[in-house]
Amino acid sequence: MTLFGIVSLINGILLSFIAFLLIRMKTQTRLGRDIGYVAISIALWCFGYSIWQSVSDEASAEMWVTIMMIPVMFIPLFFSRMMVHFLEKKVSNSWGIYFSYAFAVFFSIGTALGFLSDGVETRMPFLNYSPNAGILFVPFIIFFFLTFFYYIIVMLQQYPKASPIMRLRMKYLTIGSIAAYLGTITNYFLWFDIPILPIGNFFLTLCLAVVFYSIVVHHTMDARLLFRKWVVQVLTIVFLIVNILLLKYVFSYFFPKYSFWFDIFILIHGVFVYEKIKKKFFAISNKYFFTSLYDPSDVMEQLSDKLNSTLDINLIYKHIYDTFANTFHMDSFAILLYEKQQQRYVVAHKAGFKRIRKKYISNINVLHDRYIRKNLPIIVEEARSYSEFENNEELDQMHKYSIEVMMPLNVGQKTFGLLLLGEKITKDVYNDDDLRILKTMGEQIALAIGNALQYQQVKNFNATLSEEVQRQTKELREANEELKKLDYAKSEFITLASHQLRTPLTAIRGYLDLLMSGMYGKYSGKIGGVMKTVSAASNRLSNLIEDLLMLSKIEAGNLQFTKTNVDLHELMSEMGRRFLPIAKSKKIEYVMNIPMSLPMLMLDKDKVRMVIINIIDNALRYSEKGSVVVNV
Repeated sequence: MTLFGIVSLINGILLSFIAFLLIRMKTQTRLGRDIGYVAISIALWCFGYSIWQSVSDEASAEMWVTIMMIPVMFIPLFFSRMMVHFLEKKVSNSWGIYFSYAFAVFFSIGTALGFLSDGVETRMPFLNYSPNAGILFVPFIIFFFLTFFYYIIVMLQQYPKASPIMRLRMKYLTIGSIAAYLGTITNYFLWFDIPILPIGNFFLTLCLAVVFYSIVVHHTMDARLLFRKWVVQVLTIVFLIVNILLLKYVFSYFFPKYSFWFDIFILIHGVFVYEKIKKKFFAISNKYFFTSLYDPSDVMEQLSDKLNSTLDINLIYKHIYDTFANTFHMDSFAILLYEKQQQRYVVAHKAGFKRIRKKYISNINVLHDRYIRKNLPIIVEEARSYSEFENNEELDQMHKYSIEVMMPLNVGQKTFGLLLLGEKITKDVYNDDDLRILKTMGEQIALAIGNALQYQQVKNFNATLSEEVQRQTKELREANEELKKLDYAKSEFITLASHQLRTPLTAIRGYLDLLMSGMYGKYSGKIGGVMKTVSAASNRLSNLIEDLLMLSKIEAGNLQFTKTNVDLHELMSEMGRRFLPIAKSKKIEYVMNIPMSLPMLMLDKDKVRMVIINIIDNALRYSEKGSVVVNV
């Protein structure tokens, strides 16, 4: 194989690896898929080129020239689709796509029939069997040239109006495309018997280096994080293996009699130092690649500790901002609180986002119904590319504010607000890992904010109550002062208890969900059973906390009733069966006298059930012997 065949083989392997990264990252955008198609087409040409330069007879060389040129016919088509999607245009409205399809089919058929090349000859010592240009070769070169520079010119025309991150992507895409095109031009001369070697193939290697640099440093596609993690894992394993082999060599050389015990020591040593070595390589990657490969569990643990330490709403906002700033390195941050009656989001805390000058954001009902209410994060730039949101005023408004991510802050079915993140300082986009940790932490953040706001409301209510009591007579004032102290102590207790119980309980349930979903690795069935037991216990504790909160609502007069038509006989029969095991265990006679002709009543079934349960439970709990009779 000639030198140029070896270079082509290397280029083909590198291009295949790039295509693998694009497929491995599971991107939902058509742009990544089209870049992969371009990479695969060029890779097939490179592999065919290397085989062509390794054959030793004229017939095989002519066959491989034809085979390697067929994928080349589709490069203008995939390049056109890539540029259309990159420039955010509609494929259906781009006339260039139709021509690209037609010409790709036409030239591929013509190549297969032998009209692209007119045999091969041996002309130069560094190449085997140079091809002769056929009747379709010049038209194809012209078509390729016009297609390539048309889209380069269109991209340059849009460059002044593009966002900073879009300009960066345009720059590296232009450099890489021109380098790749220059790499192919020198292959044309031999087709016309011009004695110039295809040294431009080395420009193709330069193009691949630019693509790798843009992936690793400037993130032209969402494969960088995968690439970095893969490199970190490989370096960790290689370093560990070298370390183990070195230790084994030293011990075997100086202490050959104790090699068995030293092998055990080396194995234990490898297990303990693996995580430390990996963290060290992560730190090096963070230092030289300008972004953090953070540990989600560490971020969650740190933020949970901070949120549990205070009920001061401003301090909570600061903790959330500091955590995300250190994790994502974004240039802007905001927390919006949802006002359901006005159907708007009030800006509660903001750092950056200079274009958001109002105190609230309204008229985003579509986004609220389709994403926020369903607890789905919104990547603004990606959502704007969806056909269903074309020319959507709500997303255009978010884009105008320079918002990159909108993360709902929900607890169950209740929306507390929105978390807004701006562009990362490193010009990265928010990847799947970022969105996963945002969604996991969203409920805990919402709960912490909700508790702090409720605590603030209690404090404000107590202040108002104090002013009102002061207007009363001295006798009433003294009574009210005592009542206020008791009410304040009770309210403080319930509020603090709910905060201290619900916030860590939510963290526990969140970690359980992550463990049961397999995020931290697979687990055995026995461990799964234990986790289900713990989950059930946490749910029971959550129900107990809800009972305490309902008591608080009753005392505050905020309890709401949902009345339905209830069969009283069925409800009481259910209660009778519920307490039979308790009565039998205490050897107490338990009698339920329930008439068959009880009427249907309009009442709140859940709350009536709770009252009946408490009455019967108290009767059985505090009866040591005798009987408990329930008459309806």
